[in-house]
Amino acid sequence: MKYLVLDTNIIIRQPQLINIKLKDTVIVLPDAVLSEIEMAAGRRSEVAALPSLIRDAFVNHVIKIEGAPFEFAGKFSPSSHLDGDTRILRYLEYLKESRCDFLFVTRDKALQRVCATEGFPLMEASALNALIGGAEEADKELGQKLKWVRLKLWVYPFANIAVGVLSSLIASYAYDHVDKILAFLNAWGVTGLLLLLGIILYILRAWFRRVYGTLEFCFGLFLASKQFSHGFDYSNLSQSELLQILSGLYVMVRGLDNFQKGSKGTGLESLFERIAPSK
Repeated sequence: MKYLVLDTNIIIRQPQLINIKLKDTVIVLPDAVLSEIEMAAGRRSEVAALPSLIRDAFVNHVIKIEGAPFEFAGKFSPSSHLDGDTRILRYLEYLKESRCDFLFVTRDKALQRVCATEGFPLMEASALNALIGGAEEADKELGQKLKWVRLKLWVYPFANIAVGVLSSLIASYAYDHVDKILAFLNAWGVTGLLLLLGIILYILRAWFRRVYGTLEFCFGLFLASKQFSHGFDYSNLSQSELLQILSGLYVMVRGLDNFQKGSKGTGLESLFERIAPSK
């Protein structure tokens, strides 16, 4: 019996994999992968149901959830239970030492490089898609629940974009009318407002990174294009105007970077990987 060991990025991107039948092949999730998905579920509402569905698949013997035994003394020693990659590598090392027939599937390039160095057999994501092309569902009810998870993985990023665009329009309006807003506030009021906005933006970036990235990109676009909205004359470009255009471009790049990082495991991840592959 062959083990098909799946990484976190594979499961979150293709949750239907926990509910398929493969001939002479068992789908295996390292326990570290389940831990990482549980942490992701706490931050991302679109995958909130995934840990319980994984446990259902495990209870129904559709998949296995395993880790290297405590007594296994391998080369890889995780520093803590949060060190997911090292825990996964330790499990792969255990399978190799146990002479198990297995393949590991991941989109993490750093993990791929370590696996190639250590001789852990890998399967390309394209080969995985070909393998599961004609696979049957193991549980119809579980399959329906997983379809909702897959739908959310596609819909939520675009909903985040819409919220980010709306937020940027509000921010742009406030920027254009900053004199009127400040007329109602004294120095202490301005300081308190800036402090509150800083905290809100920090929380937004931590919990809703795609929304924050969209807001950042759109506001950067607003800053850069504002110079062209009132009969802009290229021959009279001042240093301050040039600096504002460059600042807007920088904010746009930062916004795209935050959006890409917030899109890990969603339907937009493959698009970003083709445009700007992560290292």
